[in-house]
Amino acid sequence: MNPEDRRRNIQRNNRRKENLRKAYFIAVGVVALLLVIFCALNAREAAKEKAAGKDALPVQTASADNTGRGDLVITPTPTPEPTPEPTPEPAQFVYTVRPEAEDGTGKAGRGRYDDEPAAAEEGFATTYTGTKYYFPDGTYLVNGWLEQGGAWLHFSADGYMAKGWTAIAGKGYFFNDRGAWVPDEDGTKLVALTFDDGPGEFTDRILNVLSAYNAKATFFLIGVEIEKYGDQVLPRMAAEGHLIGNHSYSHVQMPADENADEAEWQFYLCDELIRKYTGGEIAKVVRFPFGDYSHYGVRRVNRPNILWDLDTYDWEDGANTASIMAEVQSLLEPGNILLMHDIYETTAEACETLIPWLYEQGYKCVTIKELAASRGYELENGVTYLSFKQLNIDEGRVTDE
Repeated sequence: MNPEDRRRNIQRNNRRKENLRKAYFIAVGVVALLLVIFCALNAREAAKEKAAGKDALPVQTASADNTGRGDLVITPTPTPEPTPEPTPEPAQFVYTVRPEAEDGTGKAGRGRYDDEPAAAEEGFATTYTGTKYYFPDGTYLVNGWLEQGGAWLHFSADGYMAKGWTAIAGKGYFFNDRGAWVPDEDGTKLVALTFDDGPGEFTDRILNVLSAYNAKATFFLIGVEIEKYGDQVLPRMAAEGHLIGNHSYSHVQMPADENADEAEWQFYLCDELIRKYTGGEIAKVVRFPFGDYSHYGVRRVNRPNILWDLDTYDWEDGANTASIMAEVQSLLEPGNILLMHDIYETTAEACETLIPWLYEQGYKCVTIKELAASRGYELENGVTYLSFKQLNIDEGRVTDE
C-alpha cells in the first residue's frame, strides 16, 4: 500500500471513530433527557396525589411471580377509607311503668324519651303544647287514665293531659279545664269557626267576642301579616286557647305536584314566625291558600290540611252582617267548618252578631282539632279534611281520600 492510500485509510477510520463517538454521546443525551422527563412527570403526579390527600408515592416491593423470574411488582399503598361520623341513635321511649293498654283505654303508665332531661320535681308542668305530669326521674304519665280525687284524667301517648274534646280509641271524650272527664257533655252541636289571612287590625275585636262566650276558633295565619301584627294579637290568641294554624308565608297559589317545593318553603317560613308565640312549636294544622292543593304537596308539608264546608262569603264585595248571617242560617249543620277572614271589619262586626246567635241556638264553637276529636277522629299528618258533618261521617267523606 502506497503512502497515499494508507493516509486515506487512516482518515476513513478516524471519521468512523468520530461518528461512533458522536452517536454515543447523542444516545447518552437522549437517555438523560428521557430520565429527566420521567422524573418530572413522577414528581407532578406525586404532587397531585399529595394535594388530594393520598400518599405521595407508591411503595415498591420485589416479589417473584409464578414464572420464577422475580420481576419487580409495584404494589400501591391503599388509601385508607375516611372514618365515618357516628350516626346518633334515635331517641327511644323508655317505660318504667307500662300502660295497661296500648290504645289508651287502660291505666296510665310512666315513661320518657331517653334523651330528655330529668325533671326538677314531681308535679304538673304546662306549656303552650299542653300539660304533663312529671316524676323526679324525668318520666311522665302516658297513654291511659289516672283517677285523682274522684276525677278521671287521661294522658296521651305523648304524655299530654287531655283538655277539651279528645279522641280516645275512636270515641270522643270531653275534659274540663282541670283535665277531669265530663261523661255527660253533649258534643252534638259543635262547629269550628276558622279565620284565614290574618292576623290583622280587626283580629283583636274578634278575640273579644270569642272570649265573652268562652268560644274557641282556629286562625290560619299568613307570615307577612304575622310580621305586621303578630306581637299585638298572637300572645293573646295562644293564651286564650285558640288553635294557631299555618296559611303559608305570602298566600301564593300552590295547586299542583310541581308546587310541592314552594309549599314546603312557604309553610316553613310561616312556621318560623309562629314559633315565637308557641314556645317553639310549629303550627299543628295548615290550610293551603285558596283551598288549592295537591296530595303530594300536603304529604310534603306533613300536617293535617283543613278545608271547609260552609263559606260565609265574607270576602265578597258588599258582604256585611246580614249577608254573612243569611249564609250561615241557611246552611248550618252540626260539625260544620266555617270559612271567615279576620282581615275585614265587616267580618268582625258580623261575629258580634253570629257568635251570640250560635250560642242561643245551642251551638258551641271549638277548634278544628276539638271538632274532629268530638267525632272520634285524631287529625293525621298529610291528610286533607273536608267536613265533620254527620252525613260526611256516614258516607266516609270526612277526608278527600
